[in-house]
Amino acid sequence: MLLENQNIKSTIVRKCYFIKERIVFPEVFKEPGSAKTPEQEEKFALIVNKETSAEDVSEKIPEIIVEKQNRISISPQSTETDTRLVKQEQKLEGLVSRIKLLFTSEEKKIITDISLVDTVFAIPTFEPSAVNTNLLLKKKKKDAEQSNRGLKLTGQYIYNENTGLIEDEDTVSYKWRGYLGLEWDILRDGLRQHQSKKKQLENELKIEKIIADKKIRYEMYPFYRNEIICLFNREKKKVLHKKIELLSKYEEIIKNLYFVSIVQKENVQNIQKEIWRAKSMLEGYEEYEKNLPPEMLDRIKQIDANLLPSFGIKIKEIQQTIENPVLRKEIILLQKSILSEKYDADYNIRFAPFLRYYFGRTDTGRKNVNDYFSLGFYFNVPLPITEEKTDSVQKAEEKYLETLYDRNTKDILHDVINTYYEYVYNIDDLIRFLYQKQTILEQMRKQLVKFDMKDESFSVPELISSSIQYFNTEFEILHIKQLLYLNLAFIVKYIPEVNISKFIFPVSIEKDIEMYAKLRTGERSVYVWSQGFNKFDNGLIYWFLKTKSAKNALVSFGKNTDKEKLKEFLDLAGNSFEVEALIGDNDLLKRKDKLTAIISELNNYKFTGIHLDIEPYTLSDWQANSAQYLQMYLDVLQVLKKNLYLRNRTLTVSVPIFYSEDFLKKIFPLVDKVYVMAYGTKNPETVARWIKKAVEIDKSRVIVALRCKDFENEMDLENFITEVKNQTGISSFAIHSLTEYIEIGGSYETQSKTVIY
Repeated sequence: MLLENQNIKSTIVRKCYFIKERIVFPEVFKEPGSAKTPEQEEKFALIVNKETSAEDVSEKIPEIIVEKQNRISISPQSTETDTRLVKQEQKLEGLVSRIKLLFTSEEKKIITDISLVDTVFAIPTFEPSAVNTNLLLKKKKKDAEQSNRGLKLTGQYIYNENTGLIEDEDTVSYKWRGYLGLEWDILRDGLRQHQSKKKQLENELKIEKIIADKKIRYEMYPFYRNEIICLFNREKKKVLHKKIELLSKYEEIIKNLYFVSIVQKENVQNIQKEIWRAKSMLEGYEEYEKNLPPEMLDRIKQIDANLLPSFGIKIKEIQQTIENPVLRKEIILLQKSILSEKYDADYNIRFAPFLRYYFGRTDTGRKNVNDYFSLGFYFNVPLPITEEKTDSVQKAEEKYLETLYDRNTKDILHDVINTYYEYVYNIDDLIRFLYQKQTILEQMRKQLVKFDMKDESFSVPELISSSIQYFNTEFEILHIKQLLYLNLAFIVKYIPEVNISKFIFPVSIEKDIEMYAKLRTGERSVYVWSQGFNKFDNGLIYWFLKTKSAKNALVSFGKNTDKEKLKEFLDLAGNSFEVEALIGDNDLLKRKDKLTAIISELNNYKFTGIHLDIEPYTLSDWQANSAQYLQMYLDVLQVLKKNLYLRNRTLTVSVPIFYSEDFLKKIFPLVDKVYVMAYGTKNPETVARWIKKAVEIDKSRVIVALRCKDFENEMDLENFITEVKNQTGISSFAIHSLTEYIEIGGSYETQSKTVIY
């Protein structure tokens, strides 16, 4: 069991250890199996069943002991209780291992590809668009005016009940009469006005086309809003599912512990509260998603919210795009042109030629001898001509349109600036929660290290509490990113551009904060040679590497390495960090059989890869046979690369700074990482120059190896690493070696493992 190393045999005590409600036993309490006085037994029963501290019980004992001959004493020797609690302890250990796997797994890649944002804000083809329909309507109206010449077919019929009256300018009285004719009104409601109306519609269509993209964005804003909410809700649901799954398992365990009076009721209720809150939120999201159109859900399936980057907003460019004086001038000119046509065409002047054929019957009943054709025109002019439609009225309306345009632009800018302020506020929240996440991860890391080290101060409730905080923080981070994209969606509705990515820029907030929160720059590897490995306790090595945030340990697999200790260390490391077999035997250049034997032996160990530190340049005949040795070195790499052992493992190498660029180009395709040994300098510019050849080949696979003894202390080493990173952009470093690392910066961790907490 986990606590046997602490000489704690009682299962109940072990359970109290796990739940951070450990019993503090006074000296009068003997080890399980030893005789107890009635007073001692009563203390034990009260502490276990009533969850009362030993100190508080001391004063109550005289009143309680009286005549309790038949009481049931909870004894660690009770087989049934002990077995039940052992099972709960095993479940708790399994739960902790599950948490360890959950939170020490490979971190997700931080995306900075802002082109993905354009995918979110692509115009949906399945959504109805009133803007496009309006464009089609205006085009049809314009086309209709194109063929309208103002020509009219006219007619009239009059029947007179009583004859003898003279109508109009006629000198003959008619019983009935009528006419058919053609009339062409050239000005009002005719040729001129229809031509003017056609031009107005053409200009209106031009304006609509110019602002169509912006209007489509505006009308699609509700769609984008729902899309973004659903997109991030799906990721929130994953967090809630993980939280519910973990806490449900924990609830099951602590309910059983509550039934044997080890856990307090409120502890169980607090966990149940978290579970029910998560379930309620999950149900709300599910219900929300059910009401969305299926086309939107299909589209959302094509987008992964985890791939959407954090972004900065180019607020100045957005302001310039909205104000856009060129666009303003173009639209205002078109609007003035429409007004000009409107005022020119709307005079009440009428000039309408006509051709008519008259026919009718007189009151005498004779034959219709009065049938005839007539040709003429109508003409009228209102006086005064400009009484209502004056230049001043037209100019006033033009001014109104300009003011209306500018006022609308100002209102849009106010909305955009206000939303940008909300964006800045949300970015501040994001930074705060990202730092909080790193703090929680550090707390969890410390707890998990305590678990691995079997430290008696380890506490499951503290770990569970940190896990809940982690889930809640992850949830908040997703919610804030959701708000950031909603802020962008609100701004986007005023931007007529197709590619929104031109108005934002990638930011690496998560990556930067992750790095700053670690305090140590970049990813770390540590060389662990056999002498140092054998010298230090496995727990101390593990503790030290975790304290230094090491991601990889290169542990010597030489003949002097304590192989049994190595197996124990690999079991202890588990998934906490990568452990590669460090091989530095120059004999492998000539003895391929020895290489085969080593690889065969490696199958008995849980290494994640091989690190080759063969140094042919240290051989006595290097100068004379360098070309031959370099070829041998490549042969060894080729043999390793083809070996099945490395199919799912990594192969890395250490190389000196003086290898030629041509030779490095032969090495890189054969390995996963190249450690450039930049030893013997404290000048970051020198390191940048030394690693330049490797960086130009493949920067992503270069690791800068530094030697501890080149620095006075760990502070100097850390500052130097920061300077090298700033100079070169390299973020992966290897420290040589464990023994030297402990000498310059390990006293804090090795003297007292609890100090760092």
